[in-house]
Amino acid sequence: MRSPAPPERHGGRNGRCTGSKEEVAMRSGERDRGEWVRRMAKRVIRRLPVAYRTEWSIGVLTGAALGALGSPAGVRNPVLTRRDVTDLGAGYVADPFVVRDGGEFLMFLEVVGKADGKGRIALARSPDGLSWSYDRIVLEEPHHLSFPMTFAYESEWYMLPESYQAGCVRLYRAARFPEAWSVGATLLDEVFADVSIHRTDSGWWLFAGELGNDVLRLFRAERIDGPYVEHPSSPIVEGERRRARPAGRVRSRDERSFRVSQDCRPSYGTAVDVREIEHLTRDDYREGSPRRILREGGWGWRRNGMHHLDALQLESGDWIAWVDGWRRVWEYRGRCSR
Repeated sequence: MRSPAPPERHGGRNGRCTGSKEEVAMRSGERDRGEWVRRMAKRVIRRLPVAYRTEWSIGVLTGAALGALGSPAGVRNPVLTRRDVTDLGAGYVADPFVVRDGGEFLMFLEVVGKADGKGRIALARSPDGLSWSYDRIVLEEPHHLSFPMTFAYESEWYMLPESYQAGCVRLYRAARFPEAWSVGATLLDEVFADVSIHRTDSGWWLFAGELGNDVLRLFRAERIDGPYVEHPSSPIVEGERRRARPAGRVRSRDERSFRVSQDCRPSYGTAVDVREIEHLTRDDYREGSPRRILREGGWGWRRNGMHHLDALQLESGDWIAWVDGWRRVWEYRGRCSR
């Protein structure tokens, strides 16, 4: 007597059998049900009266070295949040740049409106660099502004904010420091993010990040207002999200210069590294290996990442740094949608 025919098998990956027609149909049904459950879950979540948003805040860190920064005693971080902004319904604050004017510390920071998502530049004040009071918005344009790098040169105050939505890089000059600013010059007619300006004996330098966060270009000029010419070694970083985008100003100390950069892996705003600029001339650029100085930490204001540092070495030799960090925040958004 002939043995019954075995059930028909169906080829799977690598030519392997995956089962009979009945088994294949059953598994297909399970997949269909699983996909239906996932779709329904997404629909339910979208209808819930809660959503999460990204909230950036600003903190102060101190330490004997940039690689050994921590929260100072007696300071409760973050020192500035969106709730401190009094002249705008703010979604978050970020990108602190600090200068000293007389006996006062002045912080210029990005304030993003919660309703329109547009960045403005605001001012905060401090007697010691540790405790801060929000003052007001001091610069607003029709387009987005952020990364307000502020510095003094030949008795004048300048600011180089990010203005990529304007399609150019603009240098502002203080008309009445620190509250009033006007455009002084257009330095580059290209779109860049978080441009950092640096001065050496051989001229003025612009470290300009492209919007993809993986390319850093370098430009040089004889004068602060240009014209700026791209360096022969530019781009000095290409195809590397771990070190292309600037994370603050270039700092010089004891005839050595250091560049801070964002690590945008796996996503924007992950961490901050510092590298020594080993060689910067008209014809050559080289920088050293990275040192990680800021990363996510704890369950508070910087639990998901950090992306900016502005540091100052005090007379004692210790460092004080103004930084930002972010976290995902769930918030109530009203009644369930239908």
